[in-house]
Amino acid sequence: MSKVSSGSAASLLPCDVRRDGDRLFDVAMWCLGQDVRCPDGNVLLRHGLVREARPPGVEGQSAYQG
Repeated sequence: MSKVSSGSAASLLPCDVRRDGDRLFDVAMWCLGQDVRCPDGNVLLRHGLVREARPPGVEGQSAYQG
């Protein structure tokens, strides 16, 4: 396995590849978020996960532990 000794991965990838990767990541995260949408309630809670409360003033997606 080779190592890159200097620079970051972002500097090694062309801009269009980074842009497409960012878009793909966003779509993947959206799809994962849809997984818990169910007419019968939150599937993650039904399978024993526990939703963690966000700290006051923090916005974002729910976090689960289990």
